[in-house]
Amino acid sequence: MPEHFYVIKKILNNNVVISQDRENREIIIMGSGVGFGKHVRDIADPKKILKVYELRNNAFENRFKKLAAEIPFECFQLTEKIIAYSEEHLHQKLKDGLVLALADHIHFAVQQFRKGEQRVALMNEEIRRLYRDEYEIGLEAVRMINDFYHIKLLSHEAASIAFHLINAEVNSDASDINIILKGTHEILKIIETTLGVKLGEDTQGYSRLVIHLKYFMKRVIIEHEECKDQFGKALFDEDDEQFILVKKCLDNIKAYLRETYDYELDGAERIYLIIHIIRVLPNE
Repeated sequence: MPEHFYVIKKILNNNVVISQDRENREIIIMGSGVGFGKHVRDIADPKKILKVYELRNNAFENRFKKLAAEIPFECFQLTEKIIAYSEEHLHQKLKDGLVLALADHIHFAVQQFRKGEQRVALMNEEIRRLYRDEYEIGLEAVRMINDFYHIKLLSHEAASIAFHLINAEVNSDASDINIILKGTHEILKIIETTLGVKLGEDTQGYSRLVIHLKYFMKRVIIEHEECKDQFGKALFDEDDEQFILVKKCLDNIKAYLRETYDYELDGAERIYLIIHIIRVLPNE
C-alpha cells in the first residue's frame, strides 16, 4: 500500500498541524517539529508524525488549539506513552479525546507539585476497589510521570488517572461514572454491614460481584433498562438461614436504591444479586 502524504491545511504550532486523511476528513497531526518551517499546502514529514487524531468537530479543534498552546509538547509525548501502555494492558482502544483530558491533568498535577500543592483524589478508595486494572495502570502512570519530570507525585494520583481511563472506556460522562462508583461502593457496604463480613477483594467471587454491580448501576442510572423476572423462587431454599440473611441484605439494597435513585429492584435483579452475594460469603 503506498504511503499516504498529508497536505498541511493549517499550522497550529511547531508540533501540531491540521490536514486531511484518505477520505478527506480533517485530522490533527502531532509530532515533534512537524509544523516547524512548514507552510500551508506543504507535505507533512511522515518521519515526524507521532499521532493522528480525527477532527470530529470544532469544539475538539478549539480545545486542541488551546491546550497545544498551553501544554509543552513533551507532556503530550508522555501522555501518548501512558495511553499506549493503558490500551495494551486493558486490551481495548480508548477514545481519542483522552489525550487532551489526560495531558491537561498531568500538566496541572506537575504544576501543582512544583508549587508545593497536591490534592487528594476524590473517590480514591472506590476506584481502587472497583476498577483495579485501571488503578494499577494509574500507579504505573504515576511512576512514569515521576521519572519523566523528576518529581514525587503521591500514589493517590493514580485514582485520578484511572478515572480518565474509565471515562475513555465507556459512553458515559464523568457524572455518570461518579454515580456508578458511589452506588457500587454503597451496595458493597450494605452487603458487608448486613451480613457482618469483610469481603475478600482478591477473590474471584468478589471480582464477579463488582463487575455485576457496576453493570447493574449503569443499567439503573444510565440506561434505565427493564429486566424481566425470568426466575422462579424455587431456585433457593427460602428457609435456609444463609438465604434469610442474604434476603435481608437485598431488602436493604432495595431500600437504598428506592431512596437514593427512585429505582425499584425487580425479581430477576434480586436473583442475580443473590447469586453473586452468596459466592463471596465464606464457607462455613
